[in-house]
Amino acid sequence: MPRHNYSTLSNLARYYEAEGRAHEAQGISERVDRYRRHNPYYRYFVAKLLYEGGQWNEAQEILKSAIRMKKNEPEFYMALAQISQSLGNAADSDRYLSKAKRYRNKTHENPPERSMSHRLIVRKNI
Repeated sequence: MPRHNYSTLSNLARYYEAEGRAHEAQGISERVDRYRRHNPYYRYFVAKLLYEGGQWNEAQEILKSAIRMKKNEPEFYMALAQISQSLGNAADSDRYLSKAKRYRNKTHENPPERSMSHRLIVRKNI
């Protein structure tokens, strides 16, 4: 069984549930849920879904919790700026855009797109 691929584990839990193996599914689901609760990128993903569904205040709170976990992620601030703009708070939007630019400028390259990059591990032989 895969130990660290949480997408695969989630699929496995759904499979076990469909096969009537609820006890096995529950253990795997709990493991995946623990991982997600501690993953700021998963919170970012949920916030984006909430935003798209018009739940802007909820999305804002989840993004703020992601930032408490990882303060230097520019994409989190970009999303907060978008939400603030939607909520009609231009001052907050400008402040979050400024933070996003500051964190983005601290790196020497453009950050990867966040849709899947947190799941990729690159190992180089030296």
